[in-house]
Amino acid sequence: MSRDFAALIDACEADLRAGATRNCAARLRELKNARIARKWKQPLARLCRRAGLFDLGLRLLAGIVGEEKLHPKVTAAELAEYGALLLRCGATHEARTTLTIAANQSSTDAHLYLAFCDFDQWRFSEAVGHLERYLNSALEPYARVLGQVNLAFALIASERFDGALDWLQRTASEAQERGYVRLLANCRELQGQAYLMRDDFVSARRALNEAAAFLGSGLALDQLYVEKGQSIVNAVESRSVEPLVAFRPKAVAAGHAESVRQLDLFRLKLNPEMKLFEQLYVGTPFPEFRARLKKIFPAGGEPSSTCWGTAAGSEIDLSNDDHRAPVVMAALLQDFYRWPRMGGLFSLLFPGEHYDVFSSPNRVYQTLHRTRDWITAAGLPLKIVGRESQFELVAKGEIRLRVSAESRRPGKFAVLLGELAKTFMNRDGFTARDVREYLGLTKSGFQRFAEWAVEKRHLRKFGASTSTLYYFE
Repeated sequence: MSRDFAALIDACEADLRAGATRNCAARLRELKNARIARKWKQPLARLCRRAGLFDLGLRLLAGIVGEEKLHPKVTAAELAEYGALLLRCGATHEARTTLTIAANQSSTDAHLYLAFCDFDQWRFSEAVGHLERYLNSALEPYARVLGQVNLAFALIASERFDGALDWLQRTASEAQERGYVRLLANCRELQGQAYLMRDDFVSARRALNEAAAFLGSGLALDQLYVEKGQSIVNAVESRSVEPLVAFRPKAVAAGHAESVRQLDLFRLKLNPEMKLFEQLYVGTPFPEFRARLKKIFPAGGEPSSTCWGTAAGSEIDLSNDDHRAPVVMAALLQDFYRWPRMGGLFSLLFPGEHYDVFSSPNRVYQTLHRTRDWITAAGLPLKIVGRESQFELVAKGEIRLRVSAESRRPGKFAVLLGELAKTFMNRDGFTARDVREYLGLTKSGFQRFAEWAVEKRHLRKFGASTSTLYYFE
């Protein structure tokens, strides 16, 4: 059996190097019911992550890591891989906690993955520090060049263009010498970004054209970055938003949220307007991004809310977190550009809880099912769509949802209700004592919670005094 797993790992590595990700994923799916010795789980989980099988990777490591991340028998490599998988599932906060523990246990990879957590939340200055620590470690040549490319990206995003160009010059030479064509193309594309931000349009266009030539007809996402860069150069040089508007549908169709956000950011730079500023500010929950926005458009201030949806239609305020369904809708609209993944939505709906790959997705699906029922009963032209463990709120008619700029996490009672639903949803009645013991509430605390839940029609109440029973609606 050991020999079989070793052969499987070699075959998957060969698939990934050849770009045959589907072949690799097909091989790994056969592990679903296999008995696997611990020594193979971390390398197999790493392959699962690279092949896009994030849940399978978490399942492989959950019995080892789980909630006990500080257990002395859990290795730094296992923690780092588990954290990287959590990040890919969208559970960024828990991923950061896990990876920090791994980094403190001398995991080199944990610093790279922590930088990716920073990228995910627009914390690029912090990412620079993690990447510098990563590059100070002993690395294989390809890993080092890849780390240097990511460092250059973080420096550009931190507006440290000279430092980025120095790194890119050295990294491009090394990538060319070693035959790393894709990384060489990435260097040229990033050079294009840096030159653009220095208003050197000739150099920017030359670098982007070289990147396109290196990429040829493959690697669609990398090509998207190059074409996006070319559209931004054209827009900034001509002082017109038209190239940005023309390219935006392609970025939307590709599902690349950050490209769409960047296009809108340059639209705001070229044509400052309050409506777009509010969309970017309220619709991007990252403080660093909002600080950058305010520098671009100081007149915008700090908007407290904006409307998502159509230009006309009835308006519903989602800021009232006493209602569970609007809270879920607000969580789905936490970021107007990047739809939440399973782990991210779970952390929004159940803040502070550990993401359990075996049970947490079902809790999210149950919550979404109840929210869909509420939307239907309310007659709202809205639909919650799930695509590859990402969830999107779609307007199917005229409607406007008022969304707060503050964190769209559920309030205390909504969190308690979600916790109660895990065990009591399908029970044929339960008492006040059942709930107090389960949730750890005092009598007065339960009374306030029950009054809220009954008033909002989450729970029904029958009987009186000690004979009172509660039911989920």
